[in-house]
Amino acid sequence: MAGSKSSYKEAMLMAKTFAKGKNWLNAAKAFQAALKQFPNDARAMIGLGNVYRELNQFHNAIRVFQRVLRHDSTNYMALMKIGEILVFLERLPEATKTFMRAGNLCAKNGNLDNALKIWRKVLEVDSNHIQVYNNIIHAYVRQGDTEEAISALIELAIIFEKKGDKNRVKQQLQGAKHLAPDNPRVKAAFNAAGYGISIEESQKDVNHLNSLESEIHSTELFKGSLWGDDDNSEHVANPLETALQTAREELVDVMLDDNDGRYGHTSLNMFEIGALITQAFDMEAKKRHDEATTLLQYIVDSGYKRPAVMLVLANSYLKQNRHDEARHYLKLCRKDKRYAEGVNFAFLEAV
Repeated sequence: MAGSKSSYKEAMLMAKTFAKGKNWLNAAKAFQAALKQFPNDARAMIGLGNVYRELNQFHNAIRVFQRVLRHDSTNYMALMKIGEILVFLERLPEATKTFMRAGNLCAKNGNLDNALKIWRKVLEVDSNHIQVYNNIIHAYVRQGDTEEAISALIELAIIFEKKGDKNRVKQQLQGAKHLAPDNPRVKAAFNAAGYGISIEESQKDVNHLNSLESEIHSTELFKGSLWGDDDNSEHVANPLETALQTAREELVDVMLDDNDGRYGHTSLNMFEIGALITQAFDMEAKKRHDEATTLLQYIVDSGYKRPAVMLVLANSYLKQNRHDEARHYLKLCRKDKRYAEGVNFAFLEAV
């Protein structure tokens, strides 16, 4: 039986008045009265959940917000409310997952402004959350906000710098350079990383660091190339290492691309592909090659046939001595001239 719209409106008006006066008990009763007319009304349920939160009835508040989600799994506001309560209760891993889900819902629906606000809440909980940084970067690129995208890339580079991961530092800065090669902040970050200066400190005095660039290049100490690969280095990268480095640098920029079908028609969006690649790189760094393989294989199986992905996947199979699978993907990426020499070298290992 349909409820009374007039009774519903009257109850909601009373609830709003009571809530404004912080008369929470009566506000709760008014929202409950509105729900008697329309039990599945999202506005009334969220209002009631907010009141329970004000009354410190957190379990009841979460229960009401979960009820909203049972009727509408895409209601990001209910997820946000749950996340905020979980933060208050110091259940931070759960809060992070909840905020991520809410932000991803907004992004999927094209609401990037709200997605960005929500993902920033994740960083308030976990300032080193790699995947949320990747989501933020991709969103800013899609919005055409190059400055904010660069800021996020540099922030991410700083995180990897503190972890001592020079390769990941370089990947983030390459992404920033791809967006704006002449940006002073990008140049300062590159100079700092190349010469062993803190990237974080370089951003505090960008102009000063860049003004020293020519002087630094002229000294004997810095005559080698950036990132520590000087002319006197005894290590000579084999062709496969060189090809893999090129592939990984290319894949850092995946989140900056539009899915235009160049690499096949995939069932994944670029957010999802970027997330999976990031996770795969993390697994590689931890030498968990089986998990990296699973993630990369999932990308390829989705229809995304980018040679760079297949080369990294082939290498992952090589690490596990799974030579048949490695050879299969080496053949597929061999046509890309950038990787041909590295692929030929890899075939020698896949025997």
